[in-house]
Amino acid sequence: MHTTIRLLGLGALAIAAACGGDSTGPATSRNNPGTGSSTLQIQADIDANDDPNVIGGFSTDYTVEIRDGTSNPVSGATVTVRNSVLGMITLPETSPGSGDYQLTGNTFPSGDFQLDVVQGRTTCAA
Repeated sequence: MHTTIRLLGLGALAIAAACGGDSTGPATSRNNPGTGSSTLQIQADIDANDDPNVIGGFSTDYTVEIRDGTSNPVSGATVTVRNSVLGMITLPETSPGSGDYQLTGNTFPSGDFQLDVVQGRTTCAA
């Protein structure tokens, strides 16, 4: 499996991971493609928009899409995002069986983010 990690401009983070593998693109030395069994395809995005009408000044969407090796949705995973300022948040699945996980917040913390995905006995960390 091939893993890609890239930063997309100020205030946004995008991760495409295959649960282990190589990293390509403009990744910095602190980016990590993750570890695992290479059985999950993970597309993650943290997208922050400056919005003075929102308490906190930002609307931030944390989204993760999980698929298996044949591109079928992976449901029932535990998806968490960690940050030294944010702490840890858990993203709920948008609907049962969708394989899509999302949470919206009203701040955009500084610093690096860590994504953890656990499904059954398969764990991915990036």
